[in-house]
Amino acid sequence: MSLWQVEGSATIKAQPRSFIDTFVQRIEKGLFPGSRSRNRYQVTQQSGDALSFRAVNWWTAIAVGLNDVQLTADPGGAVRYNIRYPRWSAYVIIAGAVLGVIFMAVLLAIDLPHYIEQHSMSRLPGLSTSQNVAVAWGMGFFWFFVWPWILIGLHRRPLRRLMERLIGEVDRG
Repeated sequence: MSLWQVEGSATIKAQPRSFIDTFVQRIEKGLFPGSRSRNRYQVTQQSGDALSFRAVNWWTAIAVGLNDVQLTADPGGAVRYNIRYPRWSAYVIIAGAVLGVIFMAVLLAIDLPHYIEQHSMSRLPGLSTSQNVAVAWGMGFFWFFVWPWILIGLHRRPLRRLMERLIGEVDRG
């Protein structure tokens, strides 16, 4: 399993074919309420007990992260799902990198040590000017280059809850 992939299962009461057909109808109507431009999914493969669908455009791919989804229903009342979210992850990484480069450019463009010395409110108490500069660079590095990777890992749980909610709604009809 890759960093940007979630697997799980949920129980259903419906028969596999019925569940898959109902899920396809839900995709065609709009998987979620709201903006149609951020809610465009396409069925890529369908059989009696399996379904694959994907986000059609970038707006949809970055909305919640359901980029590529595979569902497999079995007669025993379980649906296994596999969600891949590489486009959502790419967006998070690229956005962080772009903002990080802008942040670094700003820090390089201004005379940060001089600014910190002239504006006492910008200092962290008890630290020297060079330590304050190091903290600024460290915070920028963390929030723009490390945090996106942490966020990708943290996104698994909301995706799992979302898919289990969708499965439950479709199962209830």
